[in-house]
Amino acid sequence: MKPDTRPVFRNMINRIIKGEANALLCWHLNRLYRNQKEYGELAHLLETGVIQCIKTPEREYHPEDHGLLMAIEASMASQYVRDLRRDVNRGVREKAEKGWYPYKPKAGYSVAEFTKELAPDPVRFPLLRRALDLVLTGTWSVEETRIELNGWGYKSPRNSTGDGKPMTRSGMYRFLHDRFYTGVFQFADEWLVGKHDPMLTRQEFEKIQRILAKPDQIRAQAHKFPFTGLIRCGTCGCLVTAEIHTNSYKTTGHSRSYTYYHCTGRKGCPKNSIAADELEAQILTKLEGCRLDPRFVEWALGELKADRANEETVANLISETQGDSLRAVKVKLDSLWEMRHAGEVTHQEFIGRKALYMGQIEALEDEAHLIATKAERDRQTAIRALTFGRDAYDKFTRGGIEEKRQVAFEFGYAYVLTLPTLQIASHPIIDKFRTFECKDHSSQQIGPGDPHIISSDWRAMLDDIRTVASGSEMSFPIDRRASSFPGNTNICKPSTG
Repeated sequence: MKPDTRPVFRNMINRIIKGEANALLCWHLNRLYRNQKEYGELAHLLETGVIQCIKTPEREYHPEDHGLLMAIEASMASQYVRDLRRDVNRGVREKAEKGWYPYKPKAGYSVAEFTKELAPDPVRFPLLRRALDLVLTGTWSVEETRIELNGWGYKSPRNSTGDGKPMTRSGMYRFLHDRFYTGVFQFADEWLVGKHDPMLTRQEFEKIQRILAKPDQIRAQAHKFPFTGLIRCGTCGCLVTAEIHTNSYKTTGHSRSYTYYHCTGRKGCPKNSIAADELEAQILTKLEGCRLDPRFVEWALGELKADRANEETVANLISETQGDSLRAVKVKLDSLWEMRHAGEVTHQEFIGRKALYMGQIEALEDEAHLIATKAERDRQTAIRALTFGRDAYDKFTRGGIEEKRQVAFEFGYAYVLTLPTLQIASHPIIDKFRTFECKDHSSQQIGPGDPHIISSDWRAMLDDIRTVASGSEMSFPIDRRASSFPGNTNICKPSTG
């Protein structure tokens, strides 16, 4: 519709004026011009003889012909564009109202060949989901995640300009901030519930936003240290950093490097340091107190696996009730659309009632998601914690920088260093491990099996783990966002002496 927005048309006119051609062959006049300005240019060139003939399958137009017919067809062409614009917009709007994203598919999605509906891309969708899992750990920076994603072979879909390209830095940030991947999309300044398969839950999306809001905790480093970004100073609350000191010995010609941790000193705190070996020794001592006997862990994992059938039965009964309520609200929403198209409700009434129903749908979906996932989440929390208690000590002592960092990240969500002591706030389940001693008491045997293995102590410990996992709002490993210990308001305040 708008003039001067068709570069190929402009190139054609310039070539005709230069004398490269003096005639045009086209399917219809409305293929040549889409507005009155473009019609005026062609009509003038035809009238002055620069263009000798415009030929379509139906007829020919020459300079000596009367211009009335061409003017009528020009008006028809302009009206055709207006009608086409209206029809396309109506189709886009109706598609959006049905819950389908009406624009170009976003990264990780493609248009199904037969249904023309948005569907997960079989190659790119799982790669992007794996990248989200890395970000959700809180230990991977955006740039590190992007490099890893491209290393897996991720490329955007091929287009007319050439092959697909790897994920860019700006594209990665757009992807992580886009609410579309939770199953909704924005159309005409409204957020609509989409029918496309979501890539992550709303809870996961909000967690990613919290992680991105604190980039200092996962900032990429020139040197890799296992505990930087995890520990805060107990005097001023700033992060603890690390540096390497190298001592050279002239008598032997050898040199040796030492790693030290100290406060960044951004608030004027003195940068007193502690050796990395001493810091690791303190973490290792606390890990030693939480070690679990592999025999107990193997038995407990078997018990938790047996719980799954009962959990699924209860969850199914609850989800059926939730599903009935959700379907009832969606029926009301569909009826509202029909009433709006029939003119039975005003625009303002439609907007108000639609917002009400959409809010009810979102609340019911959130509730259904929480109910459906709570039992499994609690079970997975217990399983991950048990596995951690069995493997963490050995993994920390035998692993490299990344293994040590991962263990430390899972072990505590708050590390506070008040020289020379490192305090660690860990998950309530891990705290339970400290009080458990794996004993073999055949006289306390409960249930079948080897009397030297299964004891009442084991049963009691597993019951405690189930209770903590169910009652705690924190999964394992937990989202380490606090800078102080729970219930201790002074731990990160400046000391008085």
